[in-house]
Amino acid sequence: MSDRSETAAPGGDERREQRQLREMNEALLVSSIHQHELTEKAQRAEAAAAREITERKRAESLVQCQKESLELLIRGEPIERVLDHLARSMESQSHDKFLVAIHLMEADGHHFGYVAAPSLPVRYAQATRGMDARLELGACSSAVVSHEPKIVRDFAVETRWPAFTTEVISLGLRGCFTTPIVSHPPDQRTLGTFAIYYREPGDPSPHDQQLVDLVTRTVALAVDRKQVEKALRESEERFRTLADNMSQFAWIADAQGWIYWYNQRWYDYTGTTLEQMQGWGWKAVHHPDHVDRVVQRIQHSWDTGEPWEDTFPLRGKDGEYRWFLSRARPVRDEQGNVLRWFGTNTDVTEEREMANKITQQAEQLAGESRRKDEFLAMLSHELRNPLAPIRSAVHLLKLHERGSENAIQQQARKVIERQVASLTKLVDDLLEVSRVVSGRIHLDQTTLDLGQVVKHAVETATPLIEQHKHELALHLRDEPIWTNADATRIEEVIINLLNNAAKYTPDGGRIEVWCEGIPGDRFVQVRVRDNGMGIDKILLPRIFDLFTQADRSLARSAGGLGIGLSLVHRLVELHGGTVEAHSPPERSEVGSEFIVKLPLAASPLAAKPLLPDEPALNANGMRVLVVDDNIDLVIMLAGALRNKGYAVQSACNGPDGLKLTQQWRPDVVLLDIGLPGLDGYEVARRLRTMPLDEAEGGETFRGRIIALTGYGRDSDIARAREAGFDAHLVKPYEFDELEKLMTSAPK
Repeated sequence: MSDRSETAAPGGDERREQRQLREMNEALLVSSIHQHELTEKAQRAEAAAAREITERKRAESLVQCQKESLELLIRGEPIERVLDHLARSMESQSHDKFLVAIHLMEADGHHFGYVAAPSLPVRYAQATRGMDARLELGACSSAVVSHEPKIVRDFAVETRWPAFTTEVISLGLRGCFTTPIVSHPPDQRTLGTFAIYYREPGDPSPHDQQLVDLVTRTVALAVDRKQVEKALRESEERFRTLADNMSQFAWIADAQGWIYWYNQRWYDYTGTTLEQMQGWGWKAVHHPDHVDRVVQRIQHSWDTGEPWEDTFPLRGKDGEYRWFLSRARPVRDEQGNVLRWFGTNTDVTEEREMANKITQQAEQLAGESRRKDEFLAMLSHELRNPLAPIRSAVHLLKLHERGSENAIQQQARKVIERQVASLTKLVDDLLEVSRVVSGRIHLDQTTLDLGQVVKHAVETATPLIEQHKHELALHLRDEPIWTNADATRIEEVIINLLNNAAKYTPDGGRIEVWCEGIPGDRFVQVRVRDNGMGIDKILLPRIFDLFTQADRSLARSAGGLGIGLSLVHRLVELHGGTVEAHSPPERSEVGSEFIVKLPLAASPLAAKPLLPDEPALNANGMRVLVVDDNIDLVIMLAGALRNKGYAVQSACNGPDGLKLTQQWRPDVVLLDIGLPGLDGYEVARRLRTMPLDEAEGGETFRGRIIALTGYGRDSDIARAREAGFDAHLVKPYEFDELEKLMTSAPK
């Protein structure tokens, strides 16, 4: 037993050692594998950390690039330097992987302009500058036209742009990524392209695309800013050039009225500086008699935002004062808030002096006119005094005419009779034209048959026509031709025309008279035509001027003072009508023709409203009465209203206006305030309170009454309202504004 145990012991130890050795090897293998895994993890972590650091450094570099570019912009560096800096920074970050080219478009948006390509050969910029992008000769121009990025993986196999491809390959470039540079909303114009060129074929990495997108936006911001700065600078230069060369002084104030800028003309005139004039310093050059009023008025505008206008003297550097018309208008934002004020001062010294001279001359002329009227009245009196007994004596001779009176005595008596009548007519004409021109004539207008007036005029003129052995043809319609007129005055007009035709037509001539309506028109007309010697073309344009007379014969046998046609013209205008003279250019038995047009009126027997076929009115049938003592204003306003289709009557004073309102019943009364005698306020009060017709229940005037006046203060407007006016217009006014007030419903 003991021998076997001794023999077995060594073998068991050996096996045990082998097992331990195997276990140790296994442990070492496991440890080695684990160590390898740890090493790989460490390497991966280290690589990730390195990539993260690289990306962070790239991002930091990009941010630094943008920051430096923006600093260049803020410092006002040229856009070329900013773009060059961006291109170099991008290339530096790529570690020579790609080259950058930034193209800007010209102002037309079609041609390439400046190129920032610092690392590309000069011939690249020379080849692309001025190129028309619309021709699509390369990748960048194609990006401009399509408004989309373009990728060229390998120029060696690119077939779209052969010439461009050959050029870039010769520069050692194989790939390209280019994208349009677009301005920020809302404009979104194509400003150019941003391109990166690769030395090796391939697609741009996501990182490169992201980088280009980010830098492109930076470029757009830089270009936008520079273009805005350039436009603003050019605008300011244009403004200053205009402001410094304009004839007026100009200035700008903030919203509170603090003046912070004047143009050069202000300084040249006042001899001051901005430090002296800014804020309220301008008061120093104002006249002490006016400065308080000016300050009060302009402060009111600063406070209310209302436009400002005033006239006052300003002292020049020579110590002399000149008068200036000054205005200021607010500049507002989209919400209507005042941002600033722009003002001007216009030298009106000469105009004021001229206006004063004109006023003095007008007063002088008015005085002379009064003296003329007084002289005419005195002349009339003095001439009529001897004419009256002469006419009486001739009448007595005629009553006691005996057969024993010889032919010479009869002829002498007839000559005296004719000359007395002629002289009396001259005196009457002088007085009449004076009254018409000065606006003192009274028209007694009623609705009448113009044909009857023509008949009466022909009867009156017949003796003169027969005296010259003329043939007279009268063309009248069977039905009445209605107009609203003063029968006596219109008869006087027609008689004057007939007498002229009789006098200026050789004996045995022909005179024709028509009284007719005008189809489709709102006027009726009287035509007087003769076959006499006609009117010279030089005289024709001024035939209606006062004291104008045709030299129709060497002896001027027709006589007269040349006031008849002027009187005709003024009388017809006062009726709202027109008168025309026609004569062919060749004066060989062609004669002349005068046409008098008067507003058509409704039949006095017709019920209101006017008849449907009445062509005198527009669609709404509105009647307008103009009451003003300014004859020229009445004529012009009435003409404008008639051209718009209104029926118009006029009066030169308050009593006539009241009378016409009762007779004609207008829809609108345009009433001057400053009428002589019975002023506009009183006329309006009477229209609103006095019955128009007792038979109709005492109804007062219910139409619109509109004040046309030069008085525009709040108190004037309030007074007009109290008097019964519906609206108040200050002269001068816009016709459209007047028409709008006329056609609105009465309040």
